Amino acid sequence: MAENVTKNDPVILMMPVARAARIQNLRMLQASMKRGEDEDVRFPLRVENQIRTGSRLNREVNTVIGIVGVRMLATSVEEDSTDNVARAVGESEPAIEVSSEYQLTYEISDISQFSDEQLHAFGCINGLYHAWPYWREYVQSCIARMGLPSFIVPVLTVAELQTMQRASDGTFSMNAATSPSE
Repeated sequence: MAENVTKNDPVILMMPVARAARIQNLRMLQASMKRGEDEDVRFPLRVENQIRTGSRLNREVNTVIGIVGVRMLATSVEEDSTDNVARAVGESEPAIEVSSEYQLTYEISDISQFSDEQLHAFGCINGLYHAWPYWREYVQSCIARMGLPSFIVPVLTVAELQTMQRASDGTFSMNAATSPSE
């Protein structure tokens, strides 16, 4: 039973590797921001973060490289006065779109003691965890440059990391919808 829980929980799977890892480098590979053509971005916003992570291993030099791609789509919402339900306005194009991709390189002492599955989970999950503060700052800066009111991306929790879904190609992904922002 415990083995099944470990295989399904990427955080537990990668934890032994985290104890032996040291971050060497973090770099932004690409970034973009776009404000919709509607001059008046209406608040509140319905925000969705699309997250995809992958990893590469190099056992010869004891490294794991995590690749983290994050995309935020924000759509203006309006409250329906009949049932107080927030509904997206202008579903065809987001009011705001911000995306970036990060590469994180980790040195793993005694890499031979870990399975490829553990190392890939580490690169994907820990990569996202370490890139997230940079993502939060990037989004906040982009929103300010668009001349919009302040917007703060919430912190990433371990509970959210545990919801990441593993794809057949070994990558992990999740969509995180955020409540409308004032």
